[in-house]
Amino acid sequence: KYSNTVDAHLDCNQYMMDEFKKGRIAINNNNNAAKDLAAQNIKAKWDKIVAACVIHYLNDALDSFSDDAIRNHTLSEALGFTLSLKYNPDKAISTADLNTVLSLFGNNFYTISSTNVVAAKDLISTIYDLDAVKDLL
Repeated sequence: KYSNTVDAHLDCNQYMMDEFKKGRIAINNNNNAAKDLAAQNIKAKWDKIVAACVIHYLNDALDSFSDDAIRNHTLSEALGFTLSLKYNPDKAISTADLNTVLSLFGNNFYTISSTNVVAAKDLISTIYDLDAVKDLL
């Protein structure tokens, strides 16, 4: 579902399927090097998909900023995806940058500023090389 949400801008669905197939073939052929490469490629692309989903939800929050219910719902989604980034040991975002993004969310969505939302979006976009599509996600 989430990969489908960002596929139009990342061309990720077919890539992921191809890498999973390569990994399966490598496992069948006892080719550990190819299996490991496929796994590495999948984790890297999944990391970018998750980052794109963060941006997608931040955009939704900005689009409905004056509606507390929609803004808070979409910020909750964005926060959940942001928190999940830390669990990939090969993530592109540093722990320091991740903590910066998390601090921009603050601890009360009723008082968050649109400036903070834009700053979080821009930082993630830059790290994950999504600047060209960040406003389209």
